[in-house]
Amino acid sequence: MTRRQRAREPPYANPGPLELFGRAYLNRLRSPARWAKAVQDILPIPGRLRQGFREHRLQGLKSRHSTRFNGPISPHRVVEGRFFDLEEVRAIRRKAGDVTVNDVLVTVVAGALRKYLESKGELPRFSPMAMIPVSYRSEGDRRNQ
Repeated sequence: MTRRQRAREPPYANPGPLELFGRAYLNRLRSPARWAKAVQDILPIPGRLRQGFREHRLQGLKSRHSTRFNGPISPHRVVEGRFFDLEEVRAIRRKAGDVTVNDVLVTVVAGALRKYLESKGELPRFSPMAMIPVSYRSEGDRRNQ
């Protein structure tokens, strides 16, 4: 097949979730050691989930611990942004000890969120969980902060 013929071929569609799951499953079956590791990683999950629900750390979206952030997104949502002086954040990091710039910023955002929910009377009894993007830079890169 020539380059010109390959250029005219339609691009492959991105695989869907079911195809990705199937590929991952087949890859695990091809390597018994990896399969055993997957089983080892998966086995404790049901027990951890039961414990989380028992301790009320895991609740459904309609739980008594819900906040305004657990509901569906409506056209009335507002987005806010803030800029922080990086040198000021680095100064806080140096005073705090063995922490990263990400640690400082996550703490600032978590504190602001807590104050906001408290002011709305929606501060849950249990700590909310969130997914936060963080930087995974090398040790050398972190030293330059």
